[in-house]
Amino acid sequence: MSMVQPSQSILRLISLWVPPPVNVVKINFDGAWKESNHNSRLGVIIRSHMGVSIAGASLFRSHKSAVEAEAEALLCGVKMAVFLKLEHSIVEGDCQEVIKALNESLASPC
Repeated sequence: MSMVQPSQSILRLISLWVPPPVNVVKINFDGAWKESNHNSRLGVIIRSHMGVSIAGASLFRSHKSAVEAEAEALLCGVKMAVFLKLEHSIVEGDCQEVIKALNESLASPC
């Protein structure tokens, strides 16, 4: 009887950062949440079209959900851009629920 051995290959997800257009900054945000103790981490980085870091933050917080952590990370990035008077920006994150809510709020006049 022979046993099947697990594959030794490692699946890697390669994600390349795509720069924004000239004179536009990109705000990348992410949040992570641990259900057992509600601890969360937020990360934000703002970069120029050349990939130069303009500002960034890594924060420890407490949230009720992963979506809440992602939303606060987005808010933190936008507040940083406003504080730095960065008028033209693109936001990028991996939480579809937060991105969808942002797009819907921008499409509505109120």
